[in-house]
Amino acid sequence: ILKRQIDYNDIASIGLSPYQDNFIILNVRDSYTSLLETPLKTELINAINKWYHKMAGGRILSLDFNNSHQIILKKTRFGGGGSRTVKFSRNDNGSDSTQLLPKGKILFVSIGPGLSSSTKLNNERIAMKQHYERRKMPLKAYQTFPSSQHVNTSNGVYPIINNNNTNIGRNSGITHARNAMKHSEKPMPPLKPKPLPFVEALYAYEAQDTDELSFIAGDKFELVNKDASGWWQGRMQNRTGLFPGNYVKEL
Repeated sequence: ILKRQIDYNDIASIGLSPYQDNFIILNVRDSYTSLLETPLKTELINAINKWYHKMAGGRILSLDFNNSHQIILKKTRFGGGGSRTVKFSRNDNGSDSTQLLPKGKILFVSIGPGLSSSTKLNNERIAMKQHYERRKMPLKAYQTFPSSQHVNTSNGVYPIINNNNTNIGRNSGITHARNAMKHSEKPMPPLKPKPLPFVEALYAYEAQDTDELSFIAGDKFELVNKDASGWWQGRMQNRTGLFPGNYVKEL
């Protein structure tokens, strides 16, 4: 699902925290900010830096390491815009997991201690890198994203099609009586659709575009589609939209 396409010449800088996390803040000239999450953070920055130097006339990509970053939100016809603050801190409770806590206009990101500098690259990380390089999947924004496409998926019900030929040829040997019986048979009913799974929101999320869902922590709604990009599709009160998959847990 392509959420945004940015020209290299439009990249103003990249914001980073001083911790071992997976977050990248992409600051764009005269536009809103994209907050990205990727397990291949170093590889992505190296790739962006390489192409930025090539496409931007030899300019050096500016990297801003800070505990706090300001994010500009996208304006929509329904409102939005303004700015938010992302504050990074180290998690002192011994957990390696990343915790997100939105409070008002501030998103607090608590980072685990991570691996030591002597840790060797394991097979799982190598496999992730190879998977990313094979698919060349675009990385998706966390909170401040536009929409260039809608995901159109449906949970359609398809009836069973009878492919038997009911036309009778001169030499078919099928009597008119048997043919009449075939035509009198009722068509098979369509297959009953499988019930959709449900998810429960772990954090509150406010839609940043018209094709996204808004919810608060504890909300439960249907999961329509999961995408490898991290943007999932759900249905809430007869409305279908996108939402970040790491904001929910499957039930």
